[in-house]
Amino acid sequence: MEELGHLVLRFVFGLIFILHGCQHVIPSFGGGTGLKGAEETVTRAGFRPSWLWGPLFGFGMLAGGLSVFFGAFTQLGAATIITIMTVAVLSNKLARGFWNKNHGYEYNLSLIAGVAAVGLLGPGARSLDAILGLPLMNPGLFFAALVLFLIVAGLGFLTRQPVQEAARH
Repeated sequence: MEELGHLVLRFVFGLIFILHGCQHVIPSFGGGTGLKGAEETVTRAGFRPSWLWGPLFGFGMLAGGLSVFFGAFTQLGAATIITIMTVAVLSNKLARGFWNKNHGYEYNLSLIAGVAAVGLLGPGARSLDAILGLPLMNPGLFFAALVLFLIVAGLGFLTRQPVQEAARH
């Protein structure tokens, strides 16, 4: 049953971020706006230069989702997703309050918790990590990657431009 739990967590959260990442990379995918839209999103949040942060945002979600879904470099993928969701909460959702109906951080917090469980538990025996025998995949690597990625995201906050209220919708 434990292995089934690993698979459910990986497949559900991986698929969510594969699909959401595709919206930020592939125009018109499920109503997505592609990389141009990803750049517009980070610009509205005040991150500059958008040509850097937009693709990091879009491809980070896609790569993180693929990593978690297939259980390949799982802790790195989980750390990537958690970092992106943390940036979304701090730059956009926190000021709107907790509840999702007000575009708050309720849903993002749920995603962070689920992906953190994957990062802490590891991918399980039915994963590419296990098949390839990657011994470095462990909770220590997850925490180290998460700290490193959050530091990189912190650099984005340090260079962040003030956002005018009219641009925040």
